[in-house]
Amino acid sequence: MPYTGTMQGAVQTGYFAHPPKLRPGQLEFVGQPHMIDSHPVESEFIHCGRGVIKGSPISVPAVGWGSDVMPFGVKATDGSVNANTAVSLFVGVLVFDAGARNDSQGAAGKQQGDLAGILKTGFVGVKLFQDTTPGGDVFLVADGSNAVSAPAGSFVSTNLSGKAFLIPKAKWWAKYSVANSPCGILQLV
Repeated sequence: MPYTGTMQGAVQTGYFAHPPKLRPGQLEFVGQPHMIDSHPVESEFIHCGRGVIKGSPISVPAVGWGSDVMPFGVKATDGSVNANTAVSLFVGVLVFDAGARNDSQGAAGKQQGDLAGILKTGFVGVKLFQDTTPGGDVFLVADGSNAVSAPAGSFVSTNLSGKAFLIPKAKWWAKYSVANSPCGILQLV
């Protein structure tokens, strides 16, 4: 399905039917238990379906964001992620929601200052950069200069020669091809 969104606007105002199935960040199997927490975004822009890491403590009063917001922000993966810190810094996956914005290529995400839903447990669609095996290990890409050109925050099935780190709470569930674009489903437990 070609992109039919509206640049720099809310994604839901630009789709004339509905977003395609297995869109990055889209919840899959919503009837299964899942948990989503709200966090403010600290990075300039984070795409839906990407992994996020723990950011800074929130410095505004709780009433500024509401009482259901977690006490820290989230940010894109960066140089602070390594084999020793990946598990402790990893928060979850940025989910696609009606308030998502578009980047210049029409990909949905959240920008700095937006409140984002972060999936902690459940099933979520992601873009594939490597072949996967259901039940296989999931690695979070920390360095975007890698052999498969997977951007930081993406998920892969190998450590990419030390540029991606194992996330033990994630497993590959399935893989699909949607409009010739490889997609996968992650399960976070």
